[in-house]
Amino acid sequence: MENIAAPFGGMKQSGIGREHGVEALEKFREAKHIFIDYDHNNKDWWFGEKDDK
Repeated sequence: MENIAAPFGGMKQSGIGREHGVEALEKFREAKHIFIDYDHNNKDWWFGEKDDK
């Protein structure tokens, strides 16, 4: 009986390998801060002054 969710590996290019399993993705990821501005108004300091022509 086999478990396809278990990480498996092999020599060289023989399959998915240990690097592409869920455990490896968790190990290789790096957390960072992401800010989402839900106030959808443009910020003048970021987008510059508006030309009202």
